[in-house]
Amino acid sequence: MLRLRNWMHVSALVVALLCCGFGGAREVVLRVGIEENYEPFSFVNSQGVRTGFDVEYAQAVCKNLGKNCVYVPMPFEDLLRSTRTGELDFTVAGMAATEDRRRFLLFSDVYYRSHSIYIGRAEFRDDIEKLRDKRIGVKIKTLQAQYLLSRWGGKARLVARFTTVEELLEALKQGELDAVFVDGFAGYKFLAENESFALLSDPLLPAPKSSGSRIAITKGRADLVPGINAAIRSIRLDDTFSKLSRKYFSFDIY
Repeated sequence: MLRLRNWMHVSALVVALLCCGFGGAREVVLRVGIEENYEPFSFVNSQGVRTGFDVEYAQAVCKNLGKNCVYVPMPFEDLLRSTRTGELDFTVAGMAATEDRRRFLLFSDVYYRSHSIYIGRAEFRDDIEKLRDKRIGVKIKTLQAQYLLSRWGGKARLVARFTTVEELLEALKQGELDAVFVDGFAGYKFLAENESFALLSDPLLPAPKSSGSRIAITKGRADLVPGINAAIRSIRLDDTFSKLSRKYFSFDIY
């Protein structure tokens, strides 16, 4: 199944390249990864168009670079693999630059900042130790998953089969989980729409060494790093960032 899914992603990339690279269209220069389903960062709207903060941010980066780009949506773990192997030139998906990831990826400067939160039934609020022996869900291959393993390994029933935030939060709603550990931006949106659930503790900031969300770049394209960092500075200074932040969030995410 994994092989089939990976083949489908590669096939989608090839089709995108063929569609954009021939027939008189402009040549595609950069292959940019974005997360497949992660509202409000990347999602398909009611008009059937993919949009979101990361999608529009990636477009702004390409505009600043003066490059033509094709945007390839994938689940988070496939973005990691495809950026590592060079199938993607870079990925805009709010990645933390952990020591492990730095061994096989390059990273830009920070383009926004986030934190992680526990969400669950109100009975667990204000005493996180109540989650001992409970079912805590998390997206696979994320910084949150690494943290949960170190914090709750052997103390709670960790469930890390989810590839999207939507799947994770739906499992919570259906009673398959007692709590989830999730990025705050997606989590706060969920809480605003689901009053029967609560924020269980104070938000957790990322570790200082990996603090902030960055653009991941394949090691074969080290030449892109200076230009991407310059684009991040330009997007921050020319009001593009604040406009995107106001469009998708009710607070400044930097």
